[in-house]
Amino acid sequence: MECLYERTKGHPPSEDGVHIISVGGTSFKRYMEVSKLLNIRTAVIRDNDSDYQKNCINNYDDYQADCITVCADRDNTRTTFEICMYQDNKDICEVA
Repeated sequence: MECLYERTKGHPPSEDGVHIISVGGTSFKRYMEVSKLLNIRTAVIRDNDSDYQKNCINNYDDYQADCITVCADRDNTRTTFEICMYQDNKDICEVA
């Protein structure tokens, strides 16, 4: 993600005050709880795992806050973040 950010913005994310953290599995909710308590702007980017409504909306009902956005592709055929990033950024991804 840092590499893609730098290729599109021309500088590392830290220069914009952006911090990218890779969080596995169910740990999202713990970070969301902290974000909500401290009012930290947070974007959760996750796979839709073939069911956007269930996995990306309903799953986080109790963790919604003005400072939190859950992002995923709404197209259930584009099941993972990696598939979406590649398909939407082929020109950047295929640069040597």
